Amino acid sequence: MLLTAIQIKYIRVLYRLQDARAVKLSDVAEALGVSKPSVHNMFQKLKKYGLIAQDEKGYSRLTELGKETAGKYEEEYNILFAFLTEVLTVEEEAARENAVALMGSEKYGAEELCRNIRQLRPRFA
Repeated sequence: MLLTAIQIKYIRVLYRLQDARAVKLSDVAEALGVSKPSVHNMFQKLKKYGLIAQDEKGYSRLTELGKETAGKYEEEYNILFAFLTEVLTVEEEAARENAVALMGSEKYGAEELCRNIRQLRPRFA
């Protein structure tokens, strides 16, 4: 499943915040610097993909598919971020944005790119 860069940002934040507890919209909004309505709207989309579930109190958590998907994106992000900062010497803030942008390619994603980086530099695996 290919997500957009924005969707990847949201799912990665939820992945990092979740750690065995449900997460409030305000936690995600604060982490991303966006409004609670923005988080609500995005979570509605992610629910349709089966990536998150919300309880009756509005707390959110990743589904099993969501955990698997977010884990894959987290791994790709770490590879891309390390490559951008260590090999290409891109500043960290720019590398964060560029890594997510590369993963959010609506046509290809970054799976092949990460595979090639791993072959080039095994320490990025």
